[in-house]
Amino acid sequence: MPAGISILIVDDEQYLRLTLSIILKRKGYCVATAANSSDALRLLESRPFDLLFLDLHMPSVGGMDLLRLINSIQPLLPVVILTVEDSVDSTLEAFRCGAVAYILKPFDPDEIHHCIQAILKEQYKARFREQMQRRVAGLA
Repeated sequence: MPAGISILIVDDEQYLRLTLSIILKRKGYCVATAANSSDALRLLESRPFDLLFLDLHMPSVGGMDLLRLINSIQPLLPVVILTVEDSVDSTLEAFRCGAVAYILKPFDPDEIHHCIQAILKEQYKARFREQMQRRVAGLA
């Protein structure tokens, strides 16, 4: 499934960006990284992504603000939160702002991979349902 799947990692921690990038590339994903919100927005404007990993605590524009902005300009882009913030309020706010998953740091590489697979599987099912509905509507 990873062939051609493009993932953006947005985190101000260089070590995390590098580590997650290596993990994902070894699984066959195409990966881009951004150290801040400005770089992330530039990348989002320059090419399509299938999934985005986002840290909540970043300088300048924080992750939650960036999540709101991403959800307003690309509402179909699945965003997975990666954070050290283990609070119910933060988790609920992230989901209200459009996140599809919330993973605590440090994370297990298998957890990341399973999360990606589940999200992509749901996207595939949604696209398939949409195609079938269009075909059925075309028959009527």
